[in-house]
Amino acid sequence: MNTNTLKKFAQQARRKLLEQIEAKLDMVLTTDSAELREKSAQISKLREAINNTSREQVIEKVAYTWFNRLMALRFMDANDYQPTGISIVTPREGYTTPEILEEAKQGMIPDDLQVKRQHIFDVLDGKIPASNP
Repeated sequence: MNTNTLKKFAQQARRKLLEQIEAKLDMVLTTDSAELREKSAQISKLREAINNTSREQVIEKVAYTWFNRLMALRFMDANDYQPTGISIVTPREGYTTPEILEEAKQGMIPDDLQVKRQHIFDVLDGKIPASNP
């Protein structure tokens, strides 16, 4: 089995994650907004983690964690392990966005999910900002 394509994908995905996490970190640490002020405890913990290790190590750890999470979700999608039967990171055939997002945009959220449906619809409609520092 030739794994060169997989290796190349993993390296590119890692680099892209590192770049995006670094940009988000810069934004969180340098921007002053009401939304970020509400997250001051989390930002303080982030600054503390950077002081205890290094900025690069924090970025690397976050990238490593997210890469593993995304790959686990993709594995679950590919092997039909999702309990709702809806793919989390994989798009439906003919689409480019994850199936779960397409379902939510159409108002179809599984009843067994314990979520605030109206909040999700309001975020998707742009009525309220997504809280994601």
